[in-house]
Amino acid sequence: MFIMILLMGIIIGLIHLGIKKNTLKRNEKIELFLLYLIIFAVGIIGTIAFIGHVFFPEKIAPKIGWQVSPFETEVGIHDGAWALLGFLAIWIRGSFWHAIVIGWSFFMIGAGIGHIKETIIYGNYAPYNFSMIFFDIGSAILMIIFWILWIKTKAKEPA
Repeated sequence: MFIMILLMGIIIGLIHLGIKKNTLKRNEKIELFLLYLIIFAVGIIGTIAFIGHVFFPEKIAPKIGWQVSPFETEVGIHDGAWALLGFLAIWIRGSFWHAIVIGWSFFMIGAGIGHIKETIIYGNYAPYNFSMIFFDIGSAILMIIFWILWIKTKAKEPA
């Protein structure tokens, strides 16, 4: 499901870029696409994870291979905080985006490594454990790539 939401963000971002292609400079195109990645990967997916972990832990925990515990609520609140930051990126730009990309990517790569460990050491192939390896690490890498491109093209922008 999360991969589908990320793909929706990518497709909508590409459509928006297609509409604006002749009016935006290269760095503005990259910035727009990065914004869509932040909104979808951090904002929307963070919201869905928040709702699932906080309000439906009895459904989510087994899909991860976990027992229901108070930790579900903590993870959900964490996801909700990131969701808030992801949506604030619509209005707050500049250095704020650096913090979002660095923090979110650190968390997602760490979570992906945790899912790999759970799979290899404990044989946890629960759908929300094993499949999240690819989303967590992949979405973080994609966001980092566009963040670096955004920084590089912004630096080359005439003052």
